[in-house]
Amino acid sequence: MLAWLDGKLVESLVADPSGGLPGCFETMRVCQGRIPWLVDHRARLEATCLASGMASRFELEEAFQACERLAASLEHPMGRLRLTVWMDEDGALHVAVRLVPASPDRGPWQVGVATGHPGWPAGAHKRTYRHPWDSAMDGARARGLDEVLMLDDDGNVVEGTRTSVFVVMADGSIRTPPLDLGALPGVARSRSLLLFAAHGFEVETRPFTWRELVDAREIICTNAWLGAVPVASLEGCQILEQQLGNWLAA
Repeated sequence: MLAWLDGKLVESLVADPSGGLPGCFETMRVCQGRIPWLVDHRARLEATCLASGMASRFELEEAFQACERLAASLEHPMGRLRLTVWMDEDGALHVAVRLVPASPDRGPWQVGVATGHPGWPAGAHKRTYRHPWDSAMDGARARGLDEVLMLDDDGNVVEGTRTSVFVVMADGSIRTPPLDLGALPGVARSRSLLLFAAHGFEVETRPFTWRELVDAREIICTNAWLGAVPVASLEGCQILEQQLGNWLAA
């Protein structure tokens, strides 16, 4: 493990150094000593910090430099980096970076659905308070699933517990839930939309219910650490194709 806390290198760091205090974080992929989507992560974290009054761009500059230094020193080909920003009880700002050698799960996954997504604006930023998402993920693991797609009160699919969602319907159309339902504006989601458009695929940003998933041809989950993960099957339903998901993951 490589770690940095409040301007200094440290020997170790827990996964969530905020201890549940108000804050936000970004999880990034490190590949061959580089952070491929660092610009996107930086923009999202800065927007979250500015919206919550936690930190300025200037205050985050040192942290992002630490991210790049730690990434460059990683001896493993790949790693998972987490940058966390939070306030303590006295209102003091803390910033931590934790980098662990690891390789992402390429799937394919078995997924299910779960109720209880808190909706907008709770999901608009990646905050350290993650109870609804963590609780849904615990339920997924208890059922032997890799992920669950979280639903709002109207039964609309919003996002996964840690992923954005793309669905290829039976007619070949591609859909992804709109962000105004409360989904996180995922870095991999944005990158996937650009890649789809560059190759002539039209993606509809529109609500759809979990019942419509029964007719889906493919389901693809994305996040910045994992990339794109094709879904092999929906719990209790059909075995899915993985053609477009494998292409997006390549």
